[in-house]
Amino acid sequence: MKITKRFIKNLIKEAKGDNSCPISTQEKEVNNINKGKAAASRKIAYMHPADAQLLLALVEEGSLCGNCAAFDITPQMVKCGGANSKGTVGYCKMHDFSCSAEKSCLTWAPGGPKR
Repeated sequence: MKITKRFIKNLIKEAKGDNSCPISTQEKEVNNINKGKAAASRKIAYMHPADAQLLLALVEEGSLCGNCAAFDITPQMVKCGGANSKGTVGYCKMHDFSCSAEKSCLTWAPGGPKR
C-alpha cells in the first residue's frame, strides 16, 4: 500500500473532527485536474493506457476502487457530492478526486470502502 501525503492529511483532518468537504468535491475543474494528474502519473496509473496490463491484473484480482481503503462513500461524502448513495461513485482520499467504484490504480490498498 502506498501512503500519500494527501491521504495522511485527510486522516489528520478526520481525527480532528473536521467534516468540511474537500475542494475537489465542490469544484468540478479541481476534481478533473486531480484525476488528470493521477492518470498521467506512472506511479498511480489511474486509467493510464501504458499500464493497461498491470491494471487488468488488479481488476482480475478484484482490486477495484470500490474496495480500496481510500474509497470514501460515507454519508458525509455523499452530502459533499463526492460519492453517491449506491456506492458506485466515491471519493478517493489518496488522490483527491471522485471516481467510479469499477476503476483501479496502482496505489490500491485493501480494507475499503470507508462507509
